[in-house]
Amino acid sequence: RRDPPLRHRLSEAQPKMNDTTFTAFVPPHKVDSPVPVVLFQSGHGSNSACHAPLLNALASEGFVCILPDRDTDTLNTPEGDAVELIFTEGKLTAALSTDGTHLAAAYEWLLAQGGVVSGQKVDTTKVAVGGFSMGAIEAINFASQKQGAGGISAVFLISSSTSENAEPLYQFKETDLVDKVSKFTIPSLYITSDKDCMHDATKKLAVAAAKPSALVVFKDEVLDNSMTLTQELSIWHTRHIEMIPGLAQHFALAAEAKVVAKEPVVGFLRRTLLHTGGIWSDELVKASDCVAVVDQMLVHNSVA
Repeated sequence: RRDPPLRHRLSEAQPKMNDTTFTAFVPPHKVDSPVPVVLFQSGHGSNSACHAPLLNALASEGFVCILPDRDTDTLNTPEGDAVELIFTEGKLTAALSTDGTHLAAAYEWLLAQGGVVSGQKVDTTKVAVGGFSMGAIEAINFASQKQGAGGISAVFLISSSTSENAEPLYQFKETDLVDKVSKFTIPSLYITSDKDCMHDATKKLAVAAAKPSALVVFKDEVLDNSMTLTQELSIWHTRHIEMIPGLAQHFALAAEAKVVAKEPVVGFLRRTLLHTGGIWSDELVKASDCVAVVDQMLVHNSVA
């Protein structure tokens, strides 16, 4: 049985972040040698618990995953209609994190641990950053600041909420994010599905991204679109699908029990952090599960 992830309260030395804890997912069995690290930002209205299936899957493959959790990450209205408030008044009740500061705090916290997180040795020279939905904006902004030598070695984005119509809500400019990924000096991976509400936005980033980069577009039929865990653990619910077609597919990519993003992310991390194996192979990404795999990291490209 897997132990629950460990939460760490931020030091009082950073009072502006005193609402933040860091949740660490570590390999189920301690690894003797230091392991790579993934810093991950959750989507709006969700937190580390909402992404536990994905993060536990990554930890099982030998990565320590660290997330910044805010006390108000899943804050709802008394009536339970925070999402409706977003669309009727453009107001947020849950925490916002898009400028890179929370992942920066997680990175500083990691470096302050002396090479050990929750009893597991970590290699702080092998760090990747990832984000889902709103978290993809945070990941892009942080990675663009810390990429390269002595910082972040790779970035992966899952169903990025980076479309122009989300700009006022999440306080960003799509053109700015497109420009930043086009100037990445580190490998990047983009994951979406054919019916994902953020398919076009995610693909736009992938097309603009500097090489080496890769894009995976899953078929709808391989996803768990039930939103079972999403509506249990976040502010989002199946009743919101009518307002946002493709919402179930959005969360299926990173928040449900069937962890389809695991294989491409693990393959990407092995290639970029461990420099082992090919990024795509039959056992990592099944071509039959995807509408498209555009691999600009290796010579092979496959587009269905």
